[in-house]
Amino acid sequence: MSNKNWLIVGGAVLSAVAVIAALCSVLVMKNGGIFARDAGVTVVLPDDVKLELVKVQAGTFTMGGRFTKKRQIDDKRGHQITLTKDFYIGKTEVTQAQYRAVMGSNPSHFKGDDLPVECVSWDDAMEFCRKLNEMGKAPDGWMFTLPTEEMWEYAAHGGRWSNGYRYSGGNDVGEVAWYYNNAGATRPVAKKNANELGLYDMCGNVGEWCLDRYEADQPGNQAFPKDSSVSYRCFRGSYWNDSAGSCRLAYSYGRSVSTRRDNELGFRVALVQLKRGR
Repeated sequence: MSNKNWLIVGGAVLSAVAVIAALCSVLVMKNGGIFARDAGVTVVLPDDVKLELVKVQAGTFTMGGRFTKKRQIDDKRGHQITLTKDFYIGKTEVTQAQYRAVMGSNPSHFKGDDLPVECVSWDDAMEFCRKLNEMGKAPDGWMFTLPTEEMWEYAAHGGRWSNGYRYSGGNDVGEVAWYYNNAGATRPVAKKNANELGLYDMCGNVGEWCLDRYEADQPGNQAFPKDSSVSYRCFRGSYWNDSAGSCRLAYSYGRSVSTRRDNELGFRVALVQLKRGR
């Protein structure tokens, strides 16, 4: 049986059409209480390569400006954002093995199957998502894309389970991120501590392209998809050769979608519900 359109959910193999409705729940501890949290999904790529995603439940959070007494360049002012729909986001940055399974090539400077893919433009990242959709890997009514900045930061903070850390997963940058003081190059994914949602490397390792156009200091919104005609896009999370200060979750960057490719930039995917028209 071909696994082209099948996913693994909570240990069971399900068709892509049925996967969202059949997600199982797990119990997690938070602040002394027990809460139900849906399990994620695992997409089976060619060559039996797995792509894991974690569910992020809808909620409200304060985006940007959490730990800065004075606004610094490229920081967004703190403002409240409400995400009204659940979504899924990659458990790790897209690895070179995953990228090669979908795209048939590996543009990375630092080579290794478990290393995050880099030297990819925003256009390359969007093409990866387009091919996943074309291959039938998304359930009906859903699509793969890049996360918006709001989705990315909400997930990086741990969503509804956030403990309010400075970095994704803790207040000690060395425990959660590969950055200037401890890396020297990209490193295999999921070797540092995960955040409250079980997401790895949201800070450091490689910067992660987001869907949004780049406008420093522009408060975001949940519009999806956003204008695709602009030439500069955001990336978040900092990278292996950047400072600890730049790894904080409020920090936002922007680069050209196609002309700038380097070994600091990669991405992780999001799985989102499509808008339904009448």
